[in-house]
Amino acid sequence: TFRAVSQMSADLEQKGSEGERLDSAPDVSSGKWFFGNRICPFAHRAWLAATEKGVMGAFRYVHIDLGPGKPAWFKESVSDAATVPCLWVDGKPVFESDICAVFMDEAFPDAAPALMPADAVDRASVRLFNAQLSAKFPRPLYALLMNQDADKAEEKAKGATDAMTDVE
Repeated sequence: TFRAVSQMSADLEQKGSEGERLDSAPDVSSGKWFFGNRICPFAHRAWLAATEKGVMGAFRYVHIDLGPGKPAWFKESVSDAATVPCLWVDGKPVFESDICAVFMDEAFPDAAPALMPADAVDRASVRLFNAQLSAKFPRPLYALLMNQDADKAEEKAKGATDAMTDVE
């Protein structure tokens, strides 16, 4: 499975029906904006949180190409770090995937389900798990997905498998 995913990654197009493409920077001074990318696992985190809460429809989703296709206006007008995901809500930015995900729960408290437990100790356990996941998983997964060297495919697959096993 990892080998197939690794070989597919080179062929993926950064297109998606889940986001619109803009030729210029939008006016983010009002409304709710979600800037993401369909192949970015960090953007997935925030998108999944919004989807689980049932609030993704409250946002205007803008697809941002990664790499050399990233629009210049994105860094200039939306995200100084030029990373996805990022949110803009009535002119105020929210950056970083884990923070965007938490934002979804806090900004829409009446939307069910709650993403975090009510108990403070249980919330701390979830935060610990998320921190460990963030520290251990993205790097080996990206190494696998972005690998273009067939001789390193097994090594990259093992790294991703080891990271998933460790997190599990």
